[in-house]
Amino acid sequence: MYSLVLYTCRTYTLYSSISSRLAYIYESSPLPPHFVYNKLAF
Repeated sequence: MYSLVLYTCRTYTLYSSISSRLAYIYESSPLPPHFVYNKLAF
């Protein structure tokens, strides 16, 4: 049970750091948003 909580916490931390980084790239990019999204998605 403890390992599951630890895993969830770690996954959430990783996800939040990645999403904040992507949001920063998304905000600071001079390119159209859909172009950036397509680059990130594929």
